[in-house]
Amino acid sequence: MQGRLGQDQDPMAYAIYLMSGVLIWNACSNVMTRTTVVYTQKTELIRKLPISLWWLPIYILISESVVYLVSLCFLGIILLVFHRWPMEGFGWLALAMIELLLCAYAIGLILATLQVFMPDIQAMLAIALQFGFWMTPIVYVINILPVSIQHLVDCNPFYWGLQAIHGVISQTAPVRWEPLLWLMMLILALIGLGRYLFVRYYLGHQGVRLRRRHFHHRRYYCRQVRHQVRHLAYRLSVHLFH
Repeated sequence: MQGRLGQDQDPMAYAIYLMSGVLIWNACSNVMTRTTVVYTQKTELIRKLPISLWWLPIYILISESVVYLVSLCFLGIILLVFHRWPMEGFGWLALAMIELLLCAYAIGLILATLQVFMPDIQAMLAIALQFGFWMTPIVYVINILPVSIQHLVDCNPFYWGLQAIHGVISQTAPVRWEPLLWLMMLILALIGLGRYLFVRYYLGHQGVRLRRRHFHHRRYYCRQVRHQVRHLAYRLSVHLFH
């Protein structure tokens, strides 16, 4: 594998390549998984506190980002010890990390809305993540794949950002800005779709519930008014005829 990386003489080349990929994948998969089930797991909190449901999952993105940054610091210590600290490209590294985390968060928002109505989404996501892990060059190098499969992997949005991370940390290839631009456009489209689904289904469902509740309250109020009128009429009849 080190030969495929183009660094035959460096015994740490593949280990650094592997760690840089696994860390960002774990962070993104955790963001996606936790965001998907946030509305079903925080039901009691949602009922008790007047919080914005759209911004509720943001704490997951923040917490997982902090955990990832701490893990990245330990990786940086390893790079310093083995004299593999990258001399440039930190801006590309930060941009790629932010975009990948935001992409996972946007997908999680879409699935969180659907999870409320389709509980099987969580199980399907676990299978999709396993499939996506092996379809992304994390534990292997893309050069070992046939050319036809390489074109298929190029359509993987996670690989667009992973290329930049590998290019900076592992120094396997120069960073290209085109995949990061496409990834940013995809993130905006996913967030827009997530907002549409949230307003269309979740808030629409809440509106139906509120209208039903208002209808029941109005019917109860009318029933109470009729009861009071009947009671007043009875008292008047008693007073007049007795």
